[in-house]
Amino acid sequence: MTVDMSQFYEVFFDEAEELLAEAEHLLLGIDVESPDVEQLNAIFRAAHSIKGGAATFGFMDMTEITHVLENLLDKIRKNEMALTTEHVDAFLAAKDVIKMQVDGHRHGSDVNAEQVSDVAMMLKSLSEGKAAVAAAPVEAAASVEAAPAAAPAAEVAKPALTITDEEKAKGMTLYDVGLPTVTEKDLANLKDELALLGEVAVYQRSENVHAVLVKTDSSADDIVSICSFIVDADALVIQVAGDTASAPAPAAVETAPVAAPVEAAADAGYGFFDNDPIIKTDAKADDGKGYYAPVMQGSQLRKVVAYLTDVTADKKRNLALQEEEKALNQSFGVMECDLQGHILECNEVFLKPLGYQHDEVVGKHISILLKANTAQSAEYKQLWEKLNKGENAKLEICRVAKNGSEYWFSTSYVPIVDAAGKVLKVKVYSYCITQEKQRQLDFEGQIFAVNHSQGVIQFDMAGNILTANDNVLNLTGYKLDEIIGKHHSMFVSERFKNSQEYKDFWAKLNRGEADVGVYHRYGKQGQDIYMQASYNPIIGLDGKPVKVVKFATDITKAALVADVDALAHGAVEGNLSARADASKYHGDFRTIVQGMNNTLDALITPLNMTARYIADISKGEIPAKISDHYNGDFNTIKNNLNQCIDAINTLISEMTHMSSEHDIGEIDVRINAAKFDGAYRVMAEGVNEMVEEHINTKKKAIACVSGLGEGNFDMPLEQFPRKKAFINVAIEQIRSNLKALNDDTLMLADAAKEGRITVRADASRHPGGFSDIVQGINSTLDLIVEPIMAVSEAANQLTAAISQFKLDGHSAGGHARSSAQHYQAPSKTVTSFSGAHGGAVAKKFSLDDAGKAHDQWKARLVDYMNGRHKEPINHADAASDHKCDLGKWIYGEGKQHSHRKEYRDLKDAHAHFHQSVGEIVESVAARNLDKAKFLLGGDFSRRSKETHVAIDHLSRVISGGGGSAPPVSRPAMTSTFKKTGTDDGDWEEF
Repeated sequence: MTVDMSQFYEVFFDEAEELLAEAEHLLLGIDVESPDVEQLNAIFRAAHSIKGGAATFGFMDMTEITHVLENLLDKIRKNEMALTTEHVDAFLAAKDVIKMQVDGHRHGSDVNAEQVSDVAMMLKSLSEGKAAVAAAPVEAAASVEAAPAAAPAAEVAKPALTITDEEKAKGMTLYDVGLPTVTEKDLANLKDELALLGEVAVYQRSENVHAVLVKTDSSADDIVSICSFIVDADALVIQVAGDTASAPAPAAVETAPVAAPVEAAADAGYGFFDNDPIIKTDAKADDGKGYYAPVMQGSQLRKVVAYLTDVTADKKRNLALQEEEKALNQSFGVMECDLQGHILECNEVFLKPLGYQHDEVVGKHISILLKANTAQSAEYKQLWEKLNKGENAKLEICRVAKNGSEYWFSTSYVPIVDAAGKVLKVKVYSYCITQEKQRQLDFEGQIFAVNHSQGVIQFDMAGNILTANDNVLNLTGYKLDEIIGKHHSMFVSERFKNSQEYKDFWAKLNRGEADVGVYHRYGKQGQDIYMQASYNPIIGLDGKPVKVVKFATDITKAALVADVDALAHGAVEGNLSARADASKYHGDFRTIVQGMNNTLDALITPLNMTARYIADISKGEIPAKISDHYNGDFNTIKNNLNQCIDAINTLISEMTHMSSEHDIGEIDVRINAAKFDGAYRVMAEGVNEMVEEHINTKKKAIACVSGLGEGNFDMPLEQFPRKKAFINVAIEQIRSNLKALNDDTLMLADAAKEGRITVRADASRHPGGFSDIVQGINSTLDLIVEPIMAVSEAANQLTAAISQFKLDGHSAGGHARSSAQHYQAPSKTVTSFSGAHGGAVAKKFSLDDAGKAHDQWKARLVDYMNGRHKEPINHADAASDHKCDLGKWIYGEGKQHSHRKEYRDLKDAHAHFHQSVGEIVESVAARNLDKAKFLLGGDFSRRSKETHVAIDHLSRVISGGGGSAPPVSRPAMTSTFKKTGTDDGDWEEF
């Protein structure tokens, strides 16, 4: 079996580096005089795992040195050789050259072959040179362990761990595991590890020889897998308690399905890395990576040992990163570049505002998206120098679209580095800020314009001055350093400063409410200053005001005439209640303002009257005509209002008259539009047109209802729009009910002609009174048929009686003929009578014939799709499940089986079938032949098969015996089509 290992290279390299780091840590902390066996085993496993992985991937240089290292470690951990500081130094040197080899294979770095050779020779020398004197150190090492472990006193005798038949029935087994000589610590570790499988008891078989009883539902291979980490698996003797012990046998690979990595390890003969999911004992799957190492005996596989590492957290982190990457690609324009600025990849979000296609930019230099002065600028070159050094960058940049338009982007440049810190490429994340940039430029322009044309001054929320522009300083006569930090009250009078109004003014601003108006302030020399200004609280991120900005315009010179101008404009704009405050002016200005106020007082009365009349009319309250006397323009206003009142009253009278006439049936009465002019005539004609439209709608509906009443069930009716559509719904309901009643009447008539006198209509299909009509017809038929059925029953009984009468058959000659004639005469009479009735009853519409007619649909539809149909297929007929032969049988003769589930199944399947037929006909009519072909080969075939199955099931039941009759033969309906010739060619089945 060949397995592609390339996908596991990085897993192996990571695992090897982790194992080397762990081995180094253990070696640096090991007690040379009294080494911990577990530490030695861990160092050995690290070397063994790296060796297996290196062999798997063909890194034979690593395999050779780890093989020598593994052999030396194996001798030391088995007490065949004592550990020395020389060994530790050699192991650390071996660790260094293996790490050098890993880096060489992973990153292409140089490997010092001479150093590798020297370390290998040193390891081999230590392994071979110490072998002759290994016995002595073994004795010393053994004495340090305080002699082989002896079982606790309570465990000298074989413990009473037994198994019951009930436990055996549940899959439990009691294993007796014979152990080689082990230390007390290893024995304790074995007991703890095996306890994970079930109940465990340790006993002593003889001096220095122990065994373990394990009651578990696991296999012997599980026991071997656990023990092999502590003792030599070949030295284990495992038998079921009570059986005769056998010689040690290789542990068999489990016969259950073996995971792919284990198969690969078994086939390859050496270790194998994998990161497939690991199934925990609680049946939850976690992700893991590990090394699968086969244990061979000669050329035979004994077992496979897996060294697994849980990488679930890593997997989850990777998935989270993938989700984050996905979210970034959905929200940001993402582009990848090489270190020279060539575009490697970009997403749709990046391309969309620029109008480029993917293949138009990939492989091109990023400068094609930039303005020439940007791409050639020193700043842009410095940007790429930073990126090549691995430094991130963020800036706002203008890119040029395919059509020459310019777009601004907020862009982050992120260098992507490898594990060695080398920059591989640059990833660029962007989002378009063109609109925000435009708004920013507009805002900056507005700020400039405001500062140029208005006075701007800022205060903190206590009223202290923060800054002011030149316009404010020029208007007040102060220098900036004379007002910074001073309170706003320096510009107001002492009286106003101490007033409640001034306190309320600042309280309002502190609530975040703006204040706008004309303000009287004082300059440095005490001069009066009038300004049109607004005080605007600026709201901070916490929703509270943080400062106040005042925008002001000097209106000192214009203030004296402003009120007069305001009154004049107010009059023009219709604000006749406004008055100026003359008390704040002096001299001629007070006279002018007071005169304007008096003039407005003289005008307000007639204007108020006019406004009141117009308001009443607008609310539908038509007042009496104006009778007061006015002069000049006011008299013209009065006459115009009176004319308006006359026109409205006339229109109301006409509409009232028309309504009254319509109430008594004179629906042809209309408003006399000739009585009106202008918009009133348009209004009158509009009312007439609206009434005409409603009457026409009623006439059309009444005509359709009349046609239905005369028996024309196909009487057409146009589709009325929008809310008038309820008329169509109501009439179509009537039409549907009448058609259903007519269909059932025709069905009963056809059944009577065919002699199916027991057929009845389903009254439950009809609503209200229509159901009563059908039930009445059924009842009438019952009264007619009952006598016929009675005669039929009598005839059957007579036939049965005569058939029992037989002559003895011994008469001869004329007697025999006479006897036969006497016997046959009444029999023929009965047969004739019974046949007359039975013939009518037997003339039934066959379910099999209806099913065969049903099978013609496929050919009809194929012809229809190819334009070869002899007559068009009506969509309504095709979608109806009661107009074809099978439908007529279902709603006719077949209704006598309506109590059967098989009948109901057929009815439902047939209805679904015709729904599919209707969709195909509709698709062909719309010239959507691809959809029609898809439906014919899919939904149509499935529905047809369901209908065939339902026919067969009902046919068996009708035949008697619930399955004794053979199924009705049906052709297969599954179709596949191909198109022949040109694009306009036919669809052919194949």
